[in-house]
Amino acid sequence: MGASLAEAPCPAQPSGLGGDSGSLAAWSQLRRGHGLVGDAAVGTHACGQEPHHVVGGGSPIDVVQVFVDELREALRVRLGESESTLIFSKVNTSWGSFYYDSTQDALRVIVKNKNLDQPVEWLKYEFIDQKDDGVTIAMSWEKRMIPFNVQVDRKALQMEAFANDFRTTRPYYDFIAAANWCVQNNYGLEQALQWMDRAIYFRIMGEKNFRTLSTKANVLMKMNRVDEAKKVMEEAVPIGTMTDVHFYGRQLLNINQVDEAFKVFKSNYDKYPNQYTTNVGMGRAYSAKGDYKKALSYMQAALTQAPDEGSKTNLQAMITKLKDGQNVN
Repeated sequence: MGASLAEAPCPAQPSGLGGDSGSLAAWSQLRRGHGLVGDAAVGTHACGQEPHHVVGGGSPIDVVQVFVDELREALRVRLGESESTLIFSKVNTSWGSFYYDSTQDALRVIVKNKNLDQPVEWLKYEFIDQKDDGVTIAMSWEKRMIPFNVQVDRKALQMEAFANDFRTTRPYYDFIAAANWCVQNNYGLEQALQWMDRAIYFRIMGEKNFRTLSTKANVLMKMNRVDEAKKVMEEAVPIGTMTDVHFYGRQLLNINQVDEAFKVFKSNYDKYPNQYTTNVGMGRAYSAKGDYKKALSYMQAALTQAPDEGSKTNLQAMITKLKDGQNVN
């Protein structure tokens, strides 16, 4: 069924005509006359312990595909034999159902009940059928389950959270994290570009370094603004560390930019000659160009400089490939 959200104990039956002071009443109890009179407080039940079970955290969601804005509502239910009415009240501070006011309803939704084979002794909430953009919340007690769907615009909510965080001074690496999320999700790229300009150029905590510049370039690449991305990286490479530049070269190889990658690996080697990292870089660069003989010489040089056994094992595998006339990338 999915992970249980909460299990709140419920009394055996509602405590009084006006509601249950925090329980979800079984249908059989309502049939015996415990509270189903009219449309005000009586016949509605708070779904959890007092004062109320509160749904949501201030973000827009869809409940059973009906939009509710800025939801932070008290969840109640009017039980029926085959279907029940979910009531989302604007008031979430009242005690149980005693102070329920139907004029404060934010939303009412009718949902189908489901019968359970085995009784559930403790009121239980579960998240089931979880997806990126929604989930089914199921309330179970006795032999009854009342499920309802909640849908969210996850990407829009995440962008809103970023925007709220950035209403004050933030370090550049927070903007990097937000921009990387935008690239990974292909969402909000224009905003990501603005965030990276702030990370680079803002007079307070902005910093022009390899990470900020390369992140901006990644955003531009995702937007298919390749020439602009290259210009940004031409500025980034000279201030990058040996490792920064090496992995940028590998990134270029991964997108089949062989000539650009060769230039990057060569500039890194010229700045840090005959180092383990730069020898491996030149080996990859020549291998990508199909010059396996030259690639082999650099890989063999790197083998004597390998910092650990794992690196040696990896290099030996690449050397074997090069001897067999295979590209190591």
